[in-house]
Amino acid sequence: MLKDKSLKEINNNTADIIHRYAITSKVKFLGSNSKKGILYPSDFDLLSPIKEPADALAKHFQQIFSKPFKYLMEFKCGKNKKGDKLVWSQKQIKKGVNKGIKLANAIKQDALIKSDIILPQGNSFVEISIIYATKYQTPKTKETIEQEFEEEIKEYSKNNSFKALKRLYSLLSLDDKNMKLKEKLIKFFNGDIGLVNKVANDLETLFLLIGKYKINYKKIYDNTQMLKEKLSVVPWIKVKQFDEIDKVNYKSKIKEIIEYIRDKVNLPSKIFLNEFKNII
Repeated sequence: MLKDKSLKEINNNTADIIHRYAITSKVKFLGSNSKKGILYPSDFDLLSPIKEPADALAKHFQQIFSKPFKYLMEFKCGKNKKGDKLVWSQKQIKKGVNKGIKLANAIKQDALIKSDIILPQGNSFVEISIIYATKYQTPKTKETIEQEFEEEIKEYSKNNSFKALKRLYSLLSLDDKNMKLKEKLIKFFNGDIGLVNKVANDLETLFLLIGKYKINYKKIYDNTQMLKEKLSVVPWIKVKQFDEIDKVNYKSKIKEIIEYIRDKVNLPSKIFLNEFKNII
């Protein structure tokens, strides 16, 4: 069985940012990045259990998000009158009001609270997603979680079978059973397909970032060249497209490379996923 990873074992700069935005020190890793032995994890998915009442938590959010942070991608908290998820800008968080709904009242709803940020890390960009679990939310049952994983597996299997396999691993990890199946999945994740998939994820993080913020082209170039070098060890992937990126076409070209890599990863992942069709 793979051991859990702790914040003390990751980049200290990243851990400091996580501690700041998670509010509590008892933050927990979720997904494939939560385990040691997974060689090519992508973004950081975390759960932050919050015991504070809504008013105090609202003030915390206002404090941490009022300070300049370039790459806040999204902050979801509560629902509007139509039942849609409320997405807050930094300005709205600072004011504590979004479309007439106060932040503290949004926190009191039985609804998702989640922040998504992208953090520069050398020549890389890492995505950090934090889910805040409060006393106002109804805890999910194991049956509900299983159903959600099964639905996600079905949905991702259409065009992102590698992600479907990750959800399958999470589903199997709800029990201490199925060790051989999990070991089989880990071996697949740690192969060259796992490496190529990580590069695709890292490119998608960059693509999300440049879609919302103006990033110095030198940083974009350095990031894509680093990813090109990582891919160069895989014989069935062509990397010449990376050298076609320039200051004018970088958005469209990065999107094109992502689609190319996803296609390369999806077929063998779909074949491998079919081996597990008896349990999903």
